[in-house]
Amino acid sequence: MPSVTDLAKAMSGPQEGLIEWANRVGLEGKTLAEARTPRRDDGNRLHDELQRLVEGRPLEDAADDAVVLMAEWWSNVGAVEAWAERSVRAVFGFDEEQVEVWGRSDVLARVADGSYVVFDAKVGRKPYVGADNLIQVGLYQAAWALRFARENHNSTVVDGTVVRVSPDGALRLVPSPWSTGQAISLAHTAAGLWARQEEARSAAAGYFRR
Repeated sequence: MPSVTDLAKAMSGPQEGLIEWANRVGLEGKTLAEARTPRRDDGNRLHDELQRLVEGRPLEDAADDAVVLMAEWWSNVGAVEAWAERSVRAVFGFDEEQVEVWGRSDVLARVADGSYVVFDAKVGRKPYVGADNLIQVGLYQAAWALRFARENHNSTVVDGTVVRVSPDGALRLVPSPWSTGQAISLAHTAAGLWARQEEARSAAAGYFRR
């Protein structure tokens, strides 16, 4: 079963940010393993703090610049209810190319007008939100909208925002460019593209095994 991330990669192609990071690591004389460890630690730390904010638990590093900015942002979201690290499954695709997809959204919030917002948090030094990040949050929008439709038998507005947090304290918010309906169309297209790519990989693997 593919993940939301798998479909986002199928739609966005090579990730420029990752390529740039690997090139910078090489220029600094580090191996990829050496470079990943501190960044992974930063990512886990800030994601953990975000989860505490959403769940109303005490913060562990409330004086950290990045955590302060996250707390200020979260206080302005106006969530009536909120959930951190919430798993979701949905079926995307057309006709015979339907694909069940799973994902775990960083934050799902219900706001005062009854609509929902999915927040996808990214941690790193990259100073911009890439197309892959926006596609990913759009797929989360679609997954939750379809789940709510299945449970409630009516349509629900689900918006999305990418929250990019840097360890140096910078915080950038980029809203999803898609409405709920547009995000669902995007998800169906992404599933079809992913299925075609998997068929091509399987065919190529069979050819080279002969």
